[in-house]
Amino acid sequence: MDNVLFSVVTVTLNCANDAITTVESVLAQDFANFEYIVKDGGSTDGTVERFKEQGVQVHSDNDSGIYDAMNQAIDLCKGEYIYFLNAGDTFHGSTTLSRIAKLIDSKKDIYYGNILLLPMRKVRKHPLTLSRYYLFRKNLNHQSWIAKREIYKDLQGFNINYKLAADQEFLWRALFKYKKSIEHIDLIIANFCYGGASTKKESRKENVRERNNLLVQYYSPVELYFYSIVGLYFLNPFKAWIWYKLHMRK
Repeated sequence: MDNVLFSVVTVTLNCANDAITTVESVLAQDFANFEYIVKDGGSTDGTVERFKEQGVQVHSDNDSGIYDAMNQAIDLCKGEYIYFLNAGDTFHGSTTLSRIAKLIDSKKDIYYGNILLLPMRKVRKHPLTLSRYYLFRKNLNHQSWIAKREIYKDLQGFNINYKLAADQEFLWRALFKYKKSIEHIDLIIANFCYGGASTKKESRKENVRERNNLLVQYYSPVELYFYSIVGLYFLNPFKAWIWYKLHMRK
């Protein structure tokens, strides 16, 4: 397909049951101007077969992990914008892509919306403007945003040195270092299902380590100091006062 507006990408590895949920959500879209790219890392549990049963072509090749697979998928995409939808996650409704198409004008590099967290059924609604302080406090799951294919190409995709936070690093690199444009769309894009690699209990330490590395890389010491005080203040003013007094003595 030429002149495709969206490339929807799912990367898979031994996730047959989750995969079928996602593919059904994608194929149910009432919007025709998109392609569906599935990149599999060598599944042995019938994942590939489940996709093929739905008439979806699967690109199989070895990869070193989720973000390497996503980088390989980028090379296969032809769409103006790329959207990553993990196995197990779904579009919020059958009209999601058509609604996004009406809300964007292709002038921005990145568009971001909201997601529904499952099984809690809680909407994570992001603000109209992404301040540095907001991104210091909150992460935007990649299911919240779409980015131009040329941006991924220009920035050489995801940094695979990060095993859990490469999507967050890509977004910060795009916004903070390369000053790419971004705009909010008031729409729930996806149903995000907890249970993936980044949300597992055993991943918490690695998540914290990678996030700390990102903070040091993209925020100045002054920002880290100030934002920490502000964050503590809103959490508990008394704790903020104690923290401030202790550090001012040094």
